[in-house]
Amino acid sequence: MGEGSDDAALDPRITLAGLRQLVALDKHGSLSAVARHLGVSQPTVSSNLARLEEVMGIPLLLRGTTGSTLTCEGAVAVSAARAVIAAADDLARTIEELPQLTTTPLRIAASLTIAEQLVPRWLADSRISNHIDPGQATLKVGNSDAVMSWVEGDDADIGFVEGNRFREGVTHTPIGSDELVAVVGPAHPWFSQRPRIAAADLARSGLVLREPGSGTREVIQDAFAQAGVALPRHHPSFGSTAAILTAVRHGDAVAVASWLAVEDEVGSGALVVLDVADVTFVRNLSAVWRAGALQRADAVELVTNVAKVWGAPAGMRGMS
Repeated sequence: MGEGSDDAALDPRITLAGLRQLVALDKHGSLSAVARHLGVSQPTVSSNLARLEEVMGIPLLLRGTTGSTLTCEGAVAVSAARAVIAAADDLARTIEELPQLTTTPLRIAASLTIAEQLVPRWLADSRISNHIDPGQATLKVGNSDAVMSWVEGDDADIGFVEGNRFREGVTHTPIGSDELVAVVGPAHPWFSQRPRIAAADLARSGLVLREPGSGTREVIQDAFAQAGVALPRHHPSFGSTAAILTAVRHGDAVAVASWLAVEDEVGSGALVVLDVADVTFVRNLSAVWRAGALQRADAVELVTNVAKVWGAPAGMRGMS
């Protein structure tokens, strides 16, 4: 093959056993030590490394009476071989896990809005969940901080959260975005007046927020801070969007909630969306999983398909 060819292929005579022994030599320093570490005979190690040199056509070892060391070429080969061995180990673990996918439900955790408004849609959409059989998924619901805690503690295989703050023990990837809107019910003067209001007026209007740890609350606080508006130190907070919207429908409370949660009631006229002049509420939605953990194949496919089929526009007001 030409140098740098895109068609370069690994010679099938280069085995994982030989690469493992070469990498082990870099750490242990002698053929006998490699043999003891890997539980094979010293002649086997010597033969495998000699064959590796023959196939590659370059000297990999400097052999001496006190041990063996890598040549410069050998050190380069070891560096590349580590990635190959790690990938092979990942493949072996994935193959070992595959039989469990038909018997072990996929454990999904999601923050409240995503759990109520999106996960059921995703699981019902064959373009997204085509490799998850009915009854082969469970859903645990909490705020974003709780979801990350469950994922980090291996109480969930995959999590979906809102906001931009993540625990150190989780890895995350974006799957889309979601618009939040300010709404009031018939008991509030703004319901009929429908004025254009400033962010400062919204902050002092009887706003009811989610509890600390909620991704929705985090986004609202950050948006007000960026607009230079301080929220009152004491304000009501409820543990669910449904409770907040009940307070809005039957009293003079104001809520900032996901468009997904209020779309139907705004359409029916039960709630109205306020026109806020100088602040917008858009939040990122992300998939999270335990850092350093091998992901289940069905979890990987679910996240990939959600981002591809649903994506950012689907969560935005006025988009489908």
